[in-house]
Amino acid sequence: MEVFMHSMKNLGSKSIQNLEGKGKKILLRLDLNCPVENGKVTDDFRIQASLPTIQYLMQKGGRIILMSHLGRPKGKYNPKYSLEPVKNKLEEILQISIPFSPQVIGPKAKEMADTLQDGQIGMLENLRFEEGEEKNSSTFAQELASLGDIYINDAFGCSHRKHASVYGIVEHLPSYFGLLMEKEIRYYQHLQNPKRPFLVVVGGAKLETKLPVISHLAEKADKILIGGAMSYTFLKLKGLEIGRSVFEPEYLDACQEVMEQYSDKLELPEDHVIVPSLEESERIEIQQDIPKDRLGGDIGLETISKYSRFLEGAETIVWNGPLGAFEYPSLSFGTHSLALKMAFLKGKLTITGGGDIVAALRSYGVLHKFSWVSTGGGAFLELISGKSLPGIEAIMSR
Repeated sequence: MEVFMHSMKNLGSKSIQNLEGKGKKILLRLDLNCPVENGKVTDDFRIQASLPTIQYLMQKGGRIILMSHLGRPKGKYNPKYSLEPVKNKLEEILQISIPFSPQVIGPKAKEMADTLQDGQIGMLENLRFEEGEEKNSSTFAQELASLGDIYINDAFGCSHRKHASVYGIVEHLPSYFGLLMEKEIRYYQHLQNPKRPFLVVVGGAKLETKLPVISHLAEKADKILIGGAMSYTFLKLKGLEIGRSVFEPEYLDACQEVMEQYSDKLELPEDHVIVPSLEESERIEIQQDIPKDRLGGDIGLETISKYSRFLEGAETIVWNGPLGAFEYPSLSFGTHSLALKMAFLKGKLTITGGGDIVAALRSYGVLHKFSWVSTGGGAFLELISGKSLPGIEAIMSR
């Protein structure tokens, strides 16, 4: 990871702002994996995040070939996962016509790429219709590269995967980062020497993905506020009754190690919104103890108050994961309360990412109030867990 961070210091050399793109065919890898229902994009967050790079390259006179995946079609054509609805949405946003290749590679893709004019955009069909994409096939990567002169990765959300369009293709073309990737990396760099106090909020369900985040950031953080279903394994370790709340005994030793090493930094919930079951989430009570026939579904009012005070005193805040089962209205108050508190803090650096928390913040109407909202789910988690991302490393190492 230290080598990875050192290489990221030389980010400027891989910026598209150093690129002479006029008249060049530019393969632009984006993450346009948007929800689609009845042939219509229902959430264009990732499209909007990609616009600065697309528009920059258009203004520079590049001939831009957009590439993305959508869903998990398992290496074969499936109309359910066609990128055509995404193309239609992008046409609507940009008010232009975008040529579309029904192939990813092959004669139709080549014809589309070769007939683009300076400043024009074309789009390839879903990369994952080709089994070579997820297998990182060198043959597929080479065929994809043959469509362009330059490669740009602006798909942070996919950069933790060794897929052909993210990793293998870099061997065959001069490669750069898009504007979105630059921002994602630069905001992460802020966390290497954060303005203090530095506060981390970690929620969600799975200790498998959250323990590495806690372990990595605990060394730099001044406080880590823990919530969500994964908090109950920590509470069980402290000898507290957790009733039928989520409990992951296979992570007891790892949680014990974290608690011993960072006891002065970890903050756990002090009270809970308890319910008979998530399906009966309207029957709520707020208690410090969780009876054997109940489970915890959200942090309680005392915990909200305590965590809010920590937020007020922080200068840098990273948040990943909801603090309760926010998809149930009666169990969303903890997440909602801290989201509003964080959104209206003045002069603080607030960074968040991950599918669940982004969905929650969007539903509360405060997404735009955060300093940075990462477009990556798994990639954001891996980066803040201290892991290097193959898609970034491949470009920086060349």
